[in-house]
Amino acid sequence: MDAMFKITAFEGRLALWNGLRPTLVLQVPNTIVYLGAYEELRKQLGVRLPESVSWTAPALAGMIARTVAATSVAPLELVRTRRQAAKHWPHSTVMKALRSIVRNEGCEVLFRGLGVRHVHTHLEHTPINFKPPFPDTHRSNFISRCAF
Repeated sequence: MDAMFKITAFEGRLALWNGLRPTLVLQVPNTIVYLGAYEELRKQLGVRLPESVSWTAPALAGMIARTVAATSVAPLELVRTRRQAAKHWPHSTVMKALRSIVRNEGCEVLFRGLGVRHVHTHLEHTPINFKPPFPDTHRSNFISRCAF
């Protein structure tokens, strides 16, 4: 709460909404790419993997789909981050911001830090897709032993 009051006092109420539009522009394609890739990969891996490891299909599909989704929206995430950090934002659209960034800094800047992003994404989301092949009674014991 203190941060909200300070931001409002020093930068104005509208500063609380900096980067909202790029965030929304980022989340729609990210979700579409992820869900589409995940469902298709899960089906394909479930059929192609040997029966003994087919339980890994959701985790593998999730990791690959998140990698594809994070890579595809990395330029949009760059714009969102810069917009949120800027006191004055000279660009009226996301596309104009991307053009300016590429013109001034080159294409490689759009994907800088992607490796760290992938690691963070996988550490955050892969456990959700991982379901070990234990009966429910053993699964709860397994999970409780792994909890931090």
